[in-house]
Amino acid sequence: MSDTKDQQEITQWITQTTNVDSQGQSLGEYLHNSIVLCKLINEINPGTIPSESYEGEGEDLPPVQVFTNIRLFLEACKDLGVPESALFRTSHLYDQTNISQVEQCLRLLKRIAEDRQKVQEDIQITQTKVKTVKLTREARSRLRADSNLFYSGDEEEVNVTKRKPKIVQKPKPKRESFFLFELLGGFGNYIVAPLLGGITFGIAIKIGQNLFGRAALFPPRT
Repeated sequence: MSDTKDQQEITQWITQTTNVDSQGQSLGEYLHNSIVLCKLINEINPGTIPSESYEGEGEDLPPVQVFTNIRLFLEACKDLGVPESALFRTSHLYDQTNISQVEQCLRLLKRIAEDRQKVQEDIQITQTKVKTVKLTREARSRLRADSNLFYSGDEEEVNVTKRKPKIVQKPKPKRESFFLFELLGGFGNYIVAPLLGGITFGIAIKIGQNLFGRAALFPPRT
């Protein structure tokens, strides 16, 4: 019995994902020994099924191993988000009794795998942009630190060109400033200091009069 168009599409997707040629087999025959199923789920979610479970025995795995691999595949599908109602039974594939159910499960798995791939690609793009912006900011910091360089451009591009260093001359202090300080200094020496001294002396005389009386401070002349 030949596959339907939908089953052929699923077979083509599995072939492209696993790089295992179907050699013109139907979907049920292609997946019967469970080896392709193990490789498919490991491509979608690496390390799900140990390679020892399907490698080294050729295509003639013992039935017990085939049943075990199919069970592991179904558990992995469920963990990835395939509804339990969409899963097939081991006998559906092994005995080729319900390939339509197998195809339904694989179609949902295909959708989940494509969504995961898109998310991973978006994450990689985001990480690349973040790394680019970080490197650009570091480059701009280095450019700012170099007085002989300047930058232009946006976050994605930095244009660097040479510029002539500017010679900055310190402004000469004005003579008026020194004259003002000299004037204030003279004012302090000849006016403020004597004034403060007189005030201090007057306060001391006043305190002495209160304590000892005027006669004690200024005795009469004989």
